Amino acid sequence: MWRATVVLALTAGPFTDAELVRVMRMGPLPALPADPTNAVADDDRAAVFGQQLFFDKQFSRGGNTSCATCHEPKQWFTDGRSLAEGEDRDQRHAPSLLNVVYQRWFFWDGRADTLWAQALHPFEQPAEFDTTRLDALRAVQADENLLKQYEEIFGAMPDLSLDWDDRDDDRKSTITRAFSNLGKAIAAYERLLVTGPSEVDQFIASLRNDEPTDALSPSARRGLKLFVGEAGCHRCHSGPLLSDGEFHNIGIPALDHDLPQDSGRWDGLASAQASEFSAFGSCSDDPN
Repeated sequence: MWRATVVLALTAGPFTDAELVRVMRMGPLPALPADPTNAVADDDRAAVFGQQLFFDKQFSRGGNTSCATCHEPKQWFTDGRSLAEGEDRDQRHAPSLLNVVYQRWFFWDGRADTLWAQALHPFEQPAEFDTTRLDALRAVQADENLLKQYEEIFGAMPDLSLDWDDRDDDRKSTITRAFSNLGKAIAAYERLLVTGPSEVDQFIASLRNDEPTDALSPSARRGLKLFVGEAGCHRCHSGPLLSDGEFHNIGIPALDHDLPQDSGRWDGLASAQASEFSAFGSCSDDPN
């Protein structure tokens, strides 16, 4: 049935059966995956709060950087730069956050295993926000609107009067747990950054319904046939996200044309396992 439809619909000629199976696997996007490690992942209040945190520059040392600095909506939630620039220049460029909810690993090296853990990293990175978890919470406390939202979602803000070095381990743990709540709210917002149906999605939907379609131009149809066929693009770019979700060294040289020095996944995996914000750590809402 699929092949009969394609024969009628494609001026570029029919897909083979194998190609057609690959096309059908390219869409649509599935339902949002659950995140049991984040109790407020699908809480509308948390998403609104997280959106405000996402665009707020007061959390950076110089007051010049927010999440949106490197993930700008008008740039498809990236920044269009070769290397991201927050309070300083970073060592990698900023990936888009569109459909980030479907990822298994976060950052180019996968050093975070949940979306909320990823959202916490920029706060304490010198090239990004260059602040501390304690100062981030104090910024929320000093903002009447943000504090009200935080406490409606997560309960009372802990005592922030003592400096970090003056705290014992239990009090540091309390601050760390409260800090993780900021990441969980930002993640609740980022879970909503999902793309709508594309022309390819519309094309696939027509195939599923055995309906003729003009959703793709003849040239786009030829490109799709190459993509899932002779060109072999599908070997790495498959499924609704056009990715295999794995890590690859594609041999791109450094900007200074020297040999690449980025250890990538080699160190990223160790960082993910050691992170205090891992899915199985003390800040997770479901370490199991």
